[in-house]
Amino acid sequence: MKPVLFIDTNIMLDLLGERTPFYNSIAKIATLADEQKITIVASALSYATVSYFLTKYEGVEKAKDKLRKFKVISKIYQAEPPDRFPVYCHTGSDSINALRRILYRLVRIFICGFFRHA
Repeated sequence: MKPVLFIDTNIMLDLLGERTPFYNSIAKIATLADEQKITIVASALSYATVSYFLTKYEGVEKAKDKLRKFKVISKIYQAEPPDRFPVYCHTGSDSINALRRILYRLVRIFICGFFRHA
């Protein structure tokens, strides 16, 4: 089973808005998702929020295009009963530790969530 990585709105906006200096880090993660080595999951609310900002700053067509492309490499998180929500934060694997280092910013880790089910 491949790792599932939940990304928040800020991280999604870093990627799709190509915000520096964070774009290069999340682009590496997006590449792993495109190669199907990991699964990226984002909430529906993140899609809505990012859509708003992309439309405001880049226009409707460009925003739609970026969100369509992102949907190919990601899944929309579907809320589940609490017993199936994040079960642990894995730190043993080198690849997971690399992901954690990439996502570390502003003195705290935004993401380190894995889910039992994709």
